[in-house]
Amino acid sequence: MEIIEGELFLMEHLWSVPQWPWWQWLFLVIGGLGCGFINTLAGGGSLLTVPLLIFLGVPPQLANATNRLALVASTGTAVLGFRFNGMQSARTVLWLAGPALCGGWAGAQLAVVLSPEVFRKIFAILLVLAAIPILLRPKLFQAQTKLQTPGPPRWFLMLSFFFVGLYSGFIQVGVGIWSLLVLMFLGNYDIKHSNALKVQLLFLTTSLASLVFLWHDQIILTLSVILAIGSASGAWFATKMMRGDRDVSWIRWLLLISALAAFLRLFREI
Repeated sequence: MEIIEGELFLMEHLWSVPQWPWWQWLFLVIGGLGCGFINTLAGGGSLLTVPLLIFLGVPPQLANATNRLALVASTGTAVLGFRFNGMQSARTVLWLAGPALCGGWAGAQLAVVLSPEVFRKIFAILLVLAAIPILLRPKLFQAQTKLQTPGPPRWFLMLSFFFVGLYSGFIQVGVGIWSLLVLMFLGNYDIKHSNALKVQLLFLTTSLASLVFLWHDQIILTLSVILAIGSASGAWFATKMMRGDRDVSWIRWLLLISALAAFLRLFREI
């Protein structure tokens, strides 16, 4: 497989089309489908698409930004799908949205100002951290999961979502898993309602972060649009699956392998 050098993407404008063979574009479409599907069922779909973009030759900083419009499409579609299926929690979203958006804006600004070298190092470390809850909490990928814990004060859950938003704005990779952990362990929601809340909050924070990256010309729009179309389709299909109880534990192994492969590639460049 021929890897296109990252410098080829540092162009005057980001509407340029990479000169890839057809099968690399096919990988991009499949990656988008997988991202939307996985993000909606559990979380961590970016562990599939961001490493894919990096292996296709996109620099980590641009891969991190380019992935965002796909996430806007998948979370937006998932929000509509959950509402269509009668799963909505508007009141909870309202009081968690404020701190999540503040954190998302701050995280995106931080990702923009860091040098590519520093960002690459931080990105490699966070890839490993994002894989930890996937490895240690396999029950997150089982549809019947419901975790019961005493609920914390509302302000503590709001503070937690400020940091979730900060992480989401900065890197996004694995934020769906962290969101589920916060909602299930601290908010005492079951897996289905946690997923419905998660996609609504991530839709807001990802939309805001995408605007920041667009303003700074860090999104390769041709790649992002293709990812977005595939991701929206995958998310809609996943909301249909949420009507029943399905074991999707195989997803965690796919995400772990993807994260490890991306880490090894980035580690060679550090």
